[in-house]
Amino acid sequence: MERALRDPRCRGAISFGIAGGLDHSLPTGTHLVASEIVTPHGPVPTDGRWSQRLMETSKRSRHARILGADHVIIEPEEKRDLFESTGAVAVDTESHITALMARTAGCLSPACELLPTRRIAACLKRRCPASTPTAARIPSGSCVR
Repeated sequence: MERALRDPRCRGAISFGIAGGLDHSLPTGTHLVASEIVTPHGPVPTDGRWSQRLMETSKRSRHARILGADHVIIEPEEKRDLFESTGAVAVDTESHITALMARTAGCLSPACELLPTRRIAACLKRRCPASTPTAARIPSGSCVR
């Protein structure tokens, strides 16, 4: 990814995949386009024009904050605390990495996320099954040329 971001033809970076819900009001399958990515180094805003174009691809899209975490969030209490403290409606383990790499390289960085299946979304109010961290690992991060 670093090499792709250094390529002069690269005009942006996008992270897409599955995210865990933090906001109980979002139904499973909600299409999210990040307004910004919350990272340990502060929020990284996404490109407004690019985000708007992604929003136009789905009438069910929601423009909202996505939290990047270095581990899968399993405990309901931790999810509630993260929602309240960050305002992020979902969490994943890739967007913050892509956002920080893109910011360092001077690229745009919108992220497009899809909330997980019912099994994972049902974890909002209970502890996630032990298999969730393994199942939630989906590669992400591509350079758009």
